[in-house]
Amino acid sequence: MPMRHPRRLPRYLGAAGASALIAAGAAICRQALVPLPGLRRPLAATASCGRDRSSRALQMRATGEGPEDEPPQSWWELVPGASGISKDDLDCILERHLFASPSMAEKVSAKVLASGRRCRHGWPQALLFDPLTTRTVGDCVRLTCPLLVSEIDKYERTGAISAYNARLSEEEEMQRELLRVNEAHRDLRRHLVEGRTVTLDKVRENLGKETVDTILSMGIATMRPSSTDVKCLHAQVGDELVRGANAIGKQVLADLEARGVDVTGNDRCCDHCNVHVALEDARWTMESAKNTLGQRLRRRKQNQLGKQDR
Repeated sequence: MPMRHPRRLPRYLGAAGASALIAAGAAICRQALVPLPGLRRPLAATASCGRDRSSRALQMRATGEGPEDEPPQSWWELVPGASGISKDDLDCILERHLFASPSMAEKVSAKVLASGRRCRHGWPQALLFDPLTTRTVGDCVRLTCPLLVSEIDKYERTGAISAYNARLSEEEEMQRELLRVNEAHRDLRRHLVEGRTVTLDKVRENLGKETVDTILSMGIATMRPSSTDVKCLHAQVGDELVRGANAIGKQVLADLEARGVDVTGNDRCCDHCNVHVALEDARWTMESAKNTLGQRLRRRKQNQLGKQDR
């Protein structure tokens, strides 16, 4: 087990002994934590693959707080490279990838089905989600790796989306590829909700039949399959890391490599994902993000500053 930073040190250690102990503990904490093999079983190994989620998530299913029916077990055939989610994975995702509040943590825990590709330190880089809840239906993949999210943010600020869309307007093969990606993502979502008529009926009552049918016809990031806009490079990479066969997402990863980013992780980013290392002590941490993730990150920093001022 990783060593936690001690809150108090025995007086008999003395100043030198205390410093040595803290340094040793920090060094151990910064080692890459790879979940035990038994916690990440290959999907083909068991019928309950992808179900090694938190006990709270399973309780939500059992008590009816989450969807009362599950996606068909054959979903793993569409994402053969995925792996199950361990308790350590879930802690990392909730605390360090999404900065989730307690209420959000319960919802995310109930939705996570599996991890897509993992970084060199063993942590999920993207997730497969159950798109269906009792109130709505949405996307089924999400890029969560803080390093990749940060680097794609920087890349998009250079005008990368406009550059990709310019290529789309000129290259027929790229247009066909985006169509294939959107159709495959649409088919994955439909497969995950197949046969779940009770929950789908509840969602149709909540959102309206036409709205639900429209969402189920959408591709990645709720794009129309015939869209000529990549919309979000994060979504394209997330799809590549979960489902695979996304040439646009694969090209974005290659672009990041050309910009000097190791897309499998670097020697320091593991500190951010290790919940036993305080973010203030991490050698690398996410500084900013877009949309609601950015809001949660800023809120966390403000709360931390408030604690320091007391």
